Amino acid sequence: MLRERWTGLPWTVQLDRVEYYCKLYNNAHTDMDSTGIGETLPEALAQRGVSVTGHFFTNLFKEQMVSHFSLLCDGRDMVLIDDRDQKEELKAYTYSFTKTGKISYHHPVGGHDDLVTMLLLLYMDFNSTVQTLPYVGLLLGGKRKLA
Repeated sequence: MLRERWTGLPWTVQLDRVEYYCKLYNNAHTDMDSTGIGETLPEALAQRGVSVTGHFFTNLFKEQMVSHFSLLCDGRDMVLIDDRDQKEELKAYTYSFTKTGKISYHHPVGGHDDLVTMLLLLYMDFNSTVQTLPYVGLLLGGKRKLA
């Protein structure tokens, strides 16, 4: 899995890298957070020929993504890479309630949630294809007499 931190790099360099990797991987589609300062980035990538979908992270959208990701984790439908930074972000990721009683997911003050956001976007359309059938009792096979 390719993962790089681009903190502190100019937007143009970051866009160059996203374009490069998408084209390197067969013109791969990319999903990205377009909240706040990232609002113009999907359009900038589209102008470069990148297939991109920007997602505006409202509290409701994030809550749905976190719930979906949690279900996938609980069901053991995926395996995460053994990455120290990713583990730290996942462990530190928290929530609070707004004044209106809505849930708000975020990183602790001074922390990051970039890797959590990456995972939420990566698995947002993933649905488990494994289904466990309930146990219905002992299944027996009969012996067949050969002629």
